[in-house]
Amino acid sequence: MKTCKICGTVLSSSNNGQLCYPCQDKKRLEIQDRLSDVSFYTAEDLCSLLGYENVEVVRRKGRKGIIPGRLPGARHRYNQQKVDEWLSTNGETASERNRQHYSEISIAILKLAEILEWYRKNNCFSIDPLTSSTFPCDLPGIELPSLNQQEIANIVAHLKNEIPEVVAFGEYSDACKKWFALGDKKWDKDTPVVEITSELILKLKLMASRGSFSGKCPDCPA
Repeated sequence: MKTCKICGTVLSSSNNGQLCYPCQDKKRLEIQDRLSDVSFYTAEDLCSLLGYENVEVVRRKGRKGIIPGRLPGARHRYNQQKVDEWLSTNGETASERNRQHYSEISIAILKLAEILEWYRKNNCFSIDPLTSSTFPCDLPGIELPSLNQQEIANIVAHLKNEIPEVVAFGEYSDACKKWFALGDKKWDKDTPVVEITSELILKLKLMASRGSFSGKCPDCPA
């Protein structure tokens, strides 16, 4: 497992350097005064930003095209903007970032399916505020995979067109808060309810296995 030389953070397998992005950013600040007058990085600059001890490693990667933005006719100088874009993605291409994101969405969908299965196995086929007001997040006393509101929002954004039932999961928590705020004026009326069906669980598992999704969520790679 490759880790950042400075802070020990686990690095992506596609990271071509030895520093995580936050540590690269700190290194960039150290050379900021010189960079304000030029639009390029030297091999020595990149050696510092990538965490290498030998500048020849940077030069070799530049010659092979691994480090982008090498300036033609300039000896080991690199376009600052192109390098910064490359560093900010840890060397990953857009398709690699999409695959990683879709993998994270698939895992979140499988977690949701597991949570729903647990409720059905325990003869709970619908959820209302008196059962849980935070479903499917923050399920106290139940040993189940954890989901946060952002993961639920991402699932809804990607699946709402093909599995409209998931929209209820995204709206449920806020609906419960409004319902409780009304107090006994509206008890047993307009109660938020999420239905849990075996068909829904099957659809979720099938979508997770597909590995790519329509729609766009806030965490989708730019």
